[in-house]
Amino acid sequence: MRYLFKCARNYIIESHATGGNLWESFEDHIEFVLTHPNGLEEPQRQQIRWAAEDARLIPRGEDGQSRIRLLTEGEAKLYFCEPDVQPEYQGIAVIDAGCTTIDMRVYSMTLSPSISIKEIAPAECLLQGSVFVTLRAQQFLKSKLANSKYGTDETIRQMTDVFDKTTKLRFRNATDPGYIRFGTVRDKDLAYNIRSGQLKIAGDEIAGFFEPSVKAIAEAFEQQQRSSSLPIKVFFYGANDFLFRSLQQHPAFSDAHVHEPSNKAVANGALSLHIDHFKVTSKVAYGAPCSITYQPHLTDHNARIFTGFRDISGNWVLPNSFLPILKKGTRISGEQKLCKEFFINSTAPVTTISQKISAYSGSLLDPRWTDEDPGSFKELCTIHADVSRAAYMLCPQTSPNSETYYKITYDVIMLFSPTELKAQISWMENGIEMRYNVYI
Repeated sequence: MRYLFKCARNYIIESHATGGNLWESFEDHIEFVLTHPNGLEEPQRQQIRWAAEDARLIPRGEDGQSRIRLLTEGEAKLYFCEPDVQPEYQGIAVIDAGCTTIDMRVYSMTLSPSISIKEIAPAECLLQGSVFVTLRAQQFLKSKLANSKYGTDETIRQMTDVFDKTTKLRFRNATDPGYIRFGTVRDKDLAYNIRSGQLKIAGDEIAGFFEPSVKAIAEAFEQQQRSSSLPIKVFFYGANDFLFRSLQQHPAFSDAHVHEPSNKAVANGALSLHIDHFKVTSKVAYGAPCSITYQPHLTDHNARIFTGFRDISGNWVLPNSFLPILKKGTRISGEQKLCKEFFINSTAPVTTISQKISAYSGSLLDPRWTDEDPGSFKELCTIHADVSRAAYMLCPQTSPNSETYYKITYDVIMLFSPTELKAQISWMENGIEMRYNVYI
């Protein structure tokens, strides 16, 4: 990170007549847009923020980390695709052929009156990336050269490395042979198609190395298409022309237009997404599990009255409640702030608040109870806040049963953007609002 940052800094300073002054005018409030693989969770994302601190891109602390914008490579590539979608295509499929996996996602898109994107099929992650094409080539070489003097482990490793770095990338057509250059002009074995230090492999044999990957992509695409009948434009991201052309010609893609965007999609898409504040729709409901005061006029409360208990304040309380802060299907544009008020009653002043934040991904439109469809709730994090100073200022209260208790009130705040989510606890201390936050 530090090297790239230094290169960017030197380029700006040296390529503008007043580059030094220009750099000084914004160096203290630069925002960094960084992308990462799709599967990273918050602990790994936090490591990226710490790495940015270690690289001296930002100062240490929350103010510095607020200048880091993280988003997945999939989000960047999807946004890069958007300008290339014509009105006749209401669906987008993004196929990302990487080193180990091939990731596939299918979305529906409406362009008017504003852009709206919705994932319409479960994402697929296929273990058929380019490394498996190389492994199949290695197995082929071991079998083909088993009885040749060139069948040694060292030579096979050398050939496999050359195939991975050159032959595989240059291969375009099953009718044209491929060549693996591994030795000198003296290396020759005509029985195995070895001349002048290079091995000749028939094009249809190389195509066979790709076939399982092509088949897996086609089957996954057909499975995803069953979720929708929309006309689909397919965006393929990969480093091999043969794989791209094989998908174009495969019957599974006969009704789809397969397109190969620029290889700068991640960088350009990420920057555009940050600048445009792209609107996305929340796929899950975010909120907090809690206990809630019984309200007799609510039907669902009456159905659960037997699960309740009387707390220290004398109120009847129902457990297993879920208080939504952001509902599923809410459109997010720019940064949005939502909050809910919570409180804790206790026999002694509370010095530490621990509040869980959860997400609901199930089919209920308005989830209110964590024991309904419990498998669809996922705990995202727990926010811990030291409120000992505020606790000393709490006034004791008396319950109907003449019991003394203390009540502390706090807000759970969630800050949403199209690419990140941050949760905070807010409370008052000597008339000053205090906050503690975590990234989710």
